[in-house]
Amino acid sequence: MSDLRDSVRKGASLCLLMALLNAPALSQAGRGDLYMSGRVLDPSGNPVAGARVKAVLDGRPNVAREAKTDGQGKWSVLYVRKGTWLLSAFTSEMTSELTEVLLNVSRRDVSLPLTRTATGILIQAKTAIYGEDYDKAVQILSWFIPNFPASREQAGALFWISYAYNQLSRGAKDRDKAVAHMDKALPFLDRLITEFPTSGWKDDAEILRIGLALELVERGQPEMAEVIERGLVNENRMEVDVKLAALDALLSLDRARAIGLISNVVFGDPDPGIRTKAVMLLGKAAGKEASALLQKAAATDKDPGVRKAAGMWLGREGF
Repeated sequence: MSDLRDSVRKGASLCLLMALLNAPALSQAGRGDLYMSGRVLDPSGNPVAGARVKAVLDGRPNVAREAKTDGQGKWSVLYVRKGTWLLSAFTSEMTSELTEVLLNVSRRDVSLPLTRTATGILIQAKTAIYGEDYDKAVQILSWFIPNFPASREQAGALFWISYAYNQLSRGAKDRDKAVAHMDKALPFLDRLITEFPTSGWKDDAEILRIGLALELVERGQPEMAEVIERGLVNENRMEVDVKLAALDALLSLDRARAIGLISNVVFGDPDPGIRTKAVMLLGKAAGKEASALLQKAAATDKDPGVRKAAGMWLGREGF
């Protein structure tokens, strides 16, 4: 009798252990007992290993599954319910068309050929931007960015969605809506600058971020002035345009301080190209102080291009 009780006890313990170990599977099984499977193929019809397959129940974006293909390009998604599922396959640079699967019984023959490139999708977004359809661009890029995290186009996508939000803010008639668009742009710029420090888009992102920061300061968010300050202390010679953008923004916030810092560049930077750009900022500043500095630059700078630029600004109305 004792042996029987021990046996029952061990059996019950084993069942409990199996239930705990399989809790996720049991939970999933409660959501459906069907499955889908198939293959991902490249444009030549060859199997693609390591591709991601995403399945979303139509009309229920929170009901989603994801799988990865094996060495033969095969994938499977378990514990799905009946209904219409929307499937896509992704590699770092390609995706399939969205495939609709009506699931009444388990399916094992769903083929997902890769037909669209990340570059092509980004071109669609930029075409929308050039056509000033910024809402469409945001829609495309909001889908692109999470689905192509390893794409070589990721940095460009982060920049263009920020640019589109910035343009939407400029076109917004409602102040709160304009600020909301700017606030949406900033995290994408932060990601680009942090995650892609060697990207060719980094300087453009920093300059755009400075411009947005100035707008937000002027709209009642003084803490955003920190972004401009970071640009002012940037001494990287490869990012001089970022510093000039920060000086340009500072002209709107603290004109006297900005003119003093711009003067340091005009009369202290060894690069005549940079001095010419700083002269342009003095021209933009206008006023007596700027005029006196331009006169000095026009008379004393060693580079004829800088002298000519200073003279041109002095010849403009207002000096």
